[in-house]
Amino acid sequence: MQKSRALLFTAVDVVELAEVQIPHPELGEVLVRTDFTCISPGTELRCFAGLQPGLDGWGYIPGYAAVSTIVEASEGAIAKGCVPNTKVIGGGTLRASVPRSWGGHTEYAVLSADSCIPLQDGDDLVAASAARLAGIAYRGVRYAQVLPNERVAVLGLGAIGQCSARLFHATGATVVAIDPVEQRRAHAAAEGIETVDPEMAAKELINSFDVVVDATGSERATALTIALAKGHPWDRAETNPARIIVQGSYPGLVSFPYQATFEKELSVRFPRNVVRQDMEAVMDLHRRGRINLRSIVSDVLSPSDAQNAYDRLKTRPGEITFAFDWR
Repeated sequence: MQKSRALLFTAVDVVELAEVQIPHPELGEVLVRTDFTCISPGTELRCFAGLQPGLDGWGYIPGYAAVSTIVEASEGAIAKGCVPNTKVIGGGTLRASVPRSWGGHTEYAVLSADSCIPLQDGDDLVAASAARLAGIAYRGVRYAQVLPNERVAVLGLGAIGQCSARLFHATGATVVAIDPVEQRRAHAAAEGIETVDPEMAAKELINSFDVVVDATGSERATALTIALAKGHPWDRAETNPARIIVQGSYPGLVSFPYQATFEKELSVRFPRNVVRQDMEAVMDLHRRGRINLRSIVSDVLSPSDAQNAYDRLKTRPGEITFAFDWR
């Protein structure tokens, strides 16, 4: 067993840095030492508040976005190209001496070799730690099947919304990013994306968009999400209906008003998490300067400063996300 520092959510709004045990890798697995982890605010703040479905009790390792260095590889992993000293994008540890809610924020982790995405020399490791978040947004872009001449509204500019706005912008579509927090809008505007607040959007942008991304995680935004989407004439069956892409992180039920959704003949799509190809794609876009993953990370902190990090994300909505430096 490998001793490892890890972040544990131990009670509502309480995170602690503790020592845990990580097992050595089995066939087809690797042991990695973490360089950076990145907070996924929607999911992790829901866990932090005790609202994550399926969790039973406290004292678990949260998180799922990490960049690490392979320190030990099983024979099966080496056969797949996972050799020691390789930098990889990974996820949460498969096993630990404590429960996991994905198990990402830990100094050491045991991972499946199939889940490891090798990085290139010179890659920005902090940017790469956000690749899983951007990959989730990229999956939404794929599900939207957006065309370059279409208009896209991204409602909610947290970490996933920021990634989504940048990725849709990179397709050539016209993007409008919407959020009530001025600082969040400023982050998107710095990337060349048009921004407005929800009040202005409700007054001036109704029935304007081919794709509307709900990245809020709040049912209060559902009515505006539906209102922003284009309707199309009943006698124009060949017209491609507008698409709603639900990227927000919801703790339970989410509902859409039937009549409004029906009248516009909207397609509502729920991208599920992320796959390897999504993360490889966003890293390629980052390397080519089409998107800037580093700008998603508001600050890099020590794991010992985790309580401050989560408190800031709860109370300062202008912060996007944080990375932890485990080196």
